[in-house]
Amino acid sequence: MREFAESELVLPDGPFKGQRFKTSRQPFAALWFDAFESGQFERYAAVGPTQTGKTLMCAIIPLLYFLFELDETTIFGVPHMLMARDKWERDIKPVLEKTRYIDLMPSRGGGSRGGSVETINFENGAALRFMSGGGDDQTVAGFTARCLVATEVDGLAKSKKRSAETIRIKQLEARTRAYPETRQIFLECTASTEVGQIWKNYTSGTESRIVIRCPKCRGFVSPEREHLTGWQVAEDEETARELARFECPSCSKPWSESERHEMLEDSRLLHDGETIGKRGGISGTRKRTRTLGFRWNSFHSRFTSAGALGAQEYLARADDDEENAEKEMRQFVWSRPWKPAIEEIVPLDIAAVYDRSCKPGRGIVPNWCERLTAAVDCGKYICHWVVVGWALDGTSHVVDYGVEDVPSSDLGIERGLLVALRSLRDWLELGFAVAGATEGTRMIPDQVWVDCGWKPGPIYEFCREAAKDSGQGSYERFRPSRGRGRSQSRRERYRGPTRTTGSRVLAGAEGANYHGVILENERIGEVQVSSDHWKTWVHGRLSVPPGKDGKYPRGAMTIFEAPHRVEHTSFAKHLTSEREVEEFDPAVGTVTRWEKRREANHWFDALYNAAAAGHLCGVRLLSSKPEEG
Repeated sequence: MREFAESELVLPDGPFKGQRFKTSRQPFAALWFDAFESGQFERYAAVGPTQTGKTLMCAIIPLLYFLFELDETTIFGVPHMLMARDKWERDIKPVLEKTRYIDLMPSRGGGSRGGSVETINFENGAALRFMSGGGDDQTVAGFTARCLVATEVDGLAKSKKRSAETIRIKQLEARTRAYPETRQIFLECTASTEVGQIWKNYTSGTESRIVIRCPKCRGFVSPEREHLTGWQVAEDEETARELARFECPSCSKPWSESERHEMLEDSRLLHDGETIGKRGGISGTRKRTRTLGFRWNSFHSRFTSAGALGAQEYLARADDDEENAEKEMRQFVWSRPWKPAIEEIVPLDIAAVYDRSCKPGRGIVPNWCERLTAAVDCGKYICHWVVVGWALDGTSHVVDYGVEDVPSSDLGIERGLLVALRSLRDWLELGFAVAGATEGTRMIPDQVWVDCGWKPGPIYEFCREAAKDSGQGSYERFRPSRGRGRSQSRRERYRGPTRTTGSRVLAGAEGANYHGVILENERIGEVQVSSDHWKTWVHGRLSVPPGKDGKYPRGAMTIFEAPHRVEHTSFAKHLTSEREVEEFDPAVGTVTRWEKRREANHWFDALYNAAAAGHLCGVRLLSSKPEEG
């Protein structure tokens, strides 16, 4: 492959435009091609900085090699099919046009002027087939090839919502199983997070690192970000550029730029489990794997300098959005996954929910509660509901939860939902007894939010009816609500109200991750809620540990006492049915979303809506402590 690249390819753009591809420009490229030629691997996971030739070296050259040197049909995986034409027009075709293989381009059909790029059939009999993380499983299942090349693979690390199969990158790799002994899979991506596909493939593979020999101590070392020094004491960008230098991880002596370039000429690839002596002898046993995990960082790139990197570090430190700037430096410059500055939330487990069961019992409101909210998650046959009592400092207690049957089999879905919601309303209007209060003292929910994301029509009608019966306006106690977030079925990011949306902001809701929208045609107001934010908020309250005295501090959420705590099993399963995960989206970078572990999550949806409703009622995480009750 190296010989093919250096003899056939002419660079179409960049500082070496019009010149032949040479591994000497980036010596780590020679290590990459040598690893391929060794014949030891069937999968190649490459992670490196941007603007260092990563896509050309690790995706485009392998692709062209199999298509034209070996005349083999090859699959090219991209996160979205919208990227297919862009990859063809910007990355593949310009390189191809500079080679003698231009004569093999199709004159009509896929890849020709105006033609589709999903499948491009070349004159040598080989075909290039683009596949993505979208579409139906059938679009993937019917095509096989010995070689798969996938770019931005972290964007392929998700499954289709209704797919019965696994994540897309695994589906694409399955297209090569007809060649169990000879298949070749190339994966490349910028590092995103430690759970990103490229980093998992790198660390589960050989987890190789590039070593160079220090001219001062003669030892072999692997320089990283922390070995770029000098810039830290600079008071401005130019001084950082002047002072920045790399130093040896072993002897701490600085290197000049000319020394760095000379050292790169003698780079060696060392797999995890191997060591290298001062004479260059490699010993040890590498991991037993057929996946090459190949990584380099900006130290290994001749396209930048220690000074330029020092200036970047200085600007990142001075950036107003320091966290985002740090994320970019880790991912795009030093080829390291992003680690959030805050502690990761420990996933909530079922046992932890059991442990939050405490007095008073079912249906009794603690005497420190100042507000009461309820929320309903509607389904075809059952509506799940929850009632929560609140102190204004954010301390909360699940007073009751349950289900209301929907007689949809007898009345139809719309009529059945109306009957169920009316029955639930009449019961909620009776109120809930307060612990220790005089007999007859009862609290009625201040807010009742009904999730309308599934069947909005009958829910709008119910809320209009409830407002009319009470003589109140649209924005009162019973409100239709709709979750917006990456965890929702349509994966729509929550967007707060703007001057141009026509949204009406609810009292106290500014910046609160929910807002009201007037639906003129429906004659109703709908609350739109950031599901991702409020799910995180709820899990945060359920994760507050008890104090040394066994009592829960302010800000914690508890659940009514049951005779046997396992009686909360179903409720606990709903509350732990999702987990918060990070993933890399090529369009926006690292994003956080909630991922389902089990289908049944209805009480969790109801609970986060009840929490947002509590905020509307004035609940805030303040310092005052509720009275003991």
